[in-house]
Amino acid sequence: MGDCPIADEWHPAQLIGVILLPFYSAFKLLVPSGTGVMLYFRILQNISSLLCAILVYSNLRRFQKKWWTLICAVLVLVFARENILGMSYYHLFAMSAVVIGTCFCVIAETDDAIIQNSRIVYIGICCVIGTLCMPFFIFGFLGISILLIAIHKRIIDKKRFYFSYLLSLFLMSVYPSVIIIRGMLKDTFMKSLPYIFSDPEHLRRMPFFTMPMHQIIKKSFYMEAGSENILLIVIFFFMVILSIISLFMKGRHDWVYVVEILLFCLVIIERRRLCLDRQWSTFSIFIPWSIPLVICSIKKAKHKIPLFLYLYGFICSVLFNLGSDAPSSFTVGALTVSMATVMALGILVDSLELQINPGTKRILYTATLVAFLFASSPILVTRILGVYRDDELQNLTERIDRGPAAGLYTSPEHKAQYYEVCRTLDNLQKREPEGKVLYSKVLPWAYFIRTISLEHLLPGETVYPVDIW
Repeated sequence: MGDCPIADEWHPAQLIGVILLPFYSAFKLLVPSGTGVMLYFRILQNISSLLCAILVYSNLRRFQKKWWTLICAVLVLVFARENILGMSYYHLFAMSAVVIGTCFCVIAETDDAIIQNSRIVYIGICCVIGTLCMPFFIFGFLGISILLIAIHKRIIDKKRFYFSYLLSLFLMSVYPSVIIIRGMLKDTFMKSLPYIFSDPEHLRRMPFFTMPMHQIIKKSFYMEAGSENILLIVIFFFMVILSIISLFMKGRHDWVYVVEILLFCLVIIERRRLCLDRQWSTFSIFIPWSIPLVICSIKKAKHKIPLFLYLYGFICSVLFNLGSDAPSSFTVGALTVSMATVMALGILVDSLELQINPGTKRILYTATLVAFLFASSPILVTRILGVYRDDELQNLTERIDRGPAAGLYTSPEHKAQYYEVCRTLDNLQKREPEGKVLYSKVLPWAYFIRTISLEHLLPGETVYPVDIW
């Protein structure tokens, strides 16, 4: 494992260590031994999810009824890519993306200078975090900056607004920049530079250099559009064509919205049933199937928030996938897409005239609720009953009482393995206090057992140009 960003590590997501290091340093001040650090970061993950959910609810309730915005907040609260409970770069990127997207909507639609100035600070902070989580998000950051300039007529207090944005970017960038520049100035940086272009392991983990853009985009639709089912393909194109036609139809055409919503709900339930073993599809399922709803909402809404959130979320998914070879990485942007879906559904359902058919809205409300409950139930169950890369909940009977995993429950077998590693490293520490250890990526938590300095606690992956076997 490398001990300094850029100089010793080349993984696209390795800069996550720059964000987590201050939190770890604070924990070490309170608990010098580092005992329980894994539980600490799991608690931080839940706190950050809660804060983002509250902010999302506060942002979106300005444009939609509380019922629909509450669903959006719940989706943010339960999000955990592959049920990874921790401050992973997946989690931080997804949370940053939804904050940026919803705050931009508020800035573009509100006439309150105080609210605009507060939301632009959130955007500045999250742009830096998102870029550190996935460096390719720099293109998204530039895009957001261009959009902020494009809506300058909507800004009430322009000088304070743009000053707040630049100041937040500067303050958030100072600390990471110092660490990164320090690494680039090291002699090892130039020595390691050739290996990023010659080592297959580095290239395999950077799909940007090997995977064409059309393949990256195709992944999201292949995963959930039902490409193996001809009937689903026909339904998908029927919904898209019908939604496009509705844009040019004159007068009221509520039947189009009823058909679109019911088909969407039925398909979501069916696709969710077929994908119960793929937890990440809870959110990516909305990427293709929300397109017709978003198109229909364009004509019915005074604002274009569903359309913006959908395009923005999809772009975030593509940008994140440039640095990840895992198909489930699309969920980090699909979380924002799912909120666009909820907003579009709310616009269409609320636009139907209750006086014409009072039962129609009740049917549609019930259908949409069932669809979202059915789609999100697997991840809800997994969050409650499952633990990432561990045994089933009923087998997690042993509580760990020492080391970085203190406070967590695991299986008797895993507890025995954990204590064996702890004893081995403790013995090594006694025999060779100044000795060096090469930790494999399958055992990253072993970092926290030995007494080492904080500057060597930046997680990531390194391929060393040596044959240690």
